[in-house]
Amino acid sequence: MGIYHNANAINKKNREKKINLNDYNIKQATHDLHCRHQIGRNGFNYTMPCIVIYEKGAKAKIIVFGERAWANKEHIVHIRYVNRFKITKRAASAESQPAIIQQAALCPQGTLPKATS
Repeated sequence: MGIYHNANAINKKNREKKINLNDYNIKQATHDLHCRHQIGRNGFNYTMPCIVIYEKGAKAKIIVFGERAWANKEHIVHIRYVNRFKITKRAASAESQPAIIQQAALCPQGTLPKATS
């Protein structure tokens, strides 16, 4: 009886932690999932934006946005369990970079704006 009682308590706890996928959007993505679509001898690599929920050992539970490398499918959201080596941290967006770096990216080679104090 004790074993079943503990299992029911664990299942109840897991149900309480249920993730609502509507609470997440692609702008919140912190990582990229690296994928490969193989067709016979040919194939192509692509990345999908994702959010890591947790990592345990060699696996990770993530929320993935999009459908393969197809355009205009960012509204599709799935939960996946993947190997951790397929996930990398996303590059910093332009919004999070300091203003001087953003200006330097827009300037011609070798001409940087003067710093203001």
